Amino acid sequence: MKKRIVFFAFVTLLCGCASTPLRPKYAVFPVNNTLEPVTSPAAGLRLRMAEDLRAYSAPLCFQTDHTVRLCREVQYYAPLEVALARALEDVTVFKAECPDKIKIEVRDYCVVEHDPATLQTPPGAAPSPLEVRVNLLVTRPGQPAAHHGVSHFLPAESTAQELHAVFAQALYEAYKSAF
Repeated sequence: MKKRIVFFAFVTLLCGCASTPLRPKYAVFPVNNTLEPVTSPAAGLRLRMAEDLRAYSAPLCFQTDHTVRLCREVQYYAPLEVALARALEDVTVFKAECPDKIKIEVRDYCVVEHDPATLQTPPGAAPSPLEVRVNLLVTRPGQPAAHHGVSHFLPAESTAQELHAVFAQALYEAYKSAF
């Protein structure tokens, strides 16, 4: 009898854990994104990070005092190389017209803090000291490598959600410009 009680308690615990929704593992793009899929003639994607970015699960932040820190406001649940590759695969329709894979090297995935006193802004515009920068080196099958970079400026008081959304938008724009 005790064995049955323990067994049913264990099964109940497992069922309870299985029904609990998990947070999205990669969460680079919004969970319910409405991004237009990118069509690729290749069979797949091979993404590599630049050496100095490979080990991190958050973007780097280059500060005005010339120090570098992790941008913990934007955290992913996997190293950048894994998270970004999975996210780009999720927004791509691979046509497999050629057996090769698209090769992408992520050169920049960072926030740059600019000194507001030295920013060049148009008259009447508020200075935006935070720059989100995404630079990709994309090699499509049968074509030479091409740089695709996007920068977006934000106010210094941007929330973590806004920063996350701008990184997603910049990554999507840089990737889509390769096609």
